[in-house]
Amino acid sequence: MSTIGKNLGKVIKALREKKELSQLDLARKVGIDQSMLSLIESGKRGKRMNLDTLGKINKILCPGKLLSELIAMAETNCDL
Repeated sequence: MSTIGKNLGKVIKALREKKELSQLDLARKVGIDQSMLSLIESGKRGKRMNLDTLGKINKILCPGKLLSELIAMAETNCDL
C-alpha cells in the first residue's frame, strides 16, 4: 500500500468529517458505493483511484480548490 494512497484516504476522511458528512452521504453525492469510499479512506484504493471519482470527491469536499491541492495535502501529510 502506498503512502500517498494512505495519506489521501486520511485527508478525504478528515475533510468529510469536517463537513459532517457520513460515508454514505458522500458516496451517494459522488455516485459510488459506500464500501468503495471506505476502501478509499482506508488507503486501499488511493493509488488506483479513478481520477473522475477523485475529482468529484474534491469538488464536494473542497469547492473552489484544484484537485492538485487535495493531492498536495496528501503528499505533504498535511494535518487539517
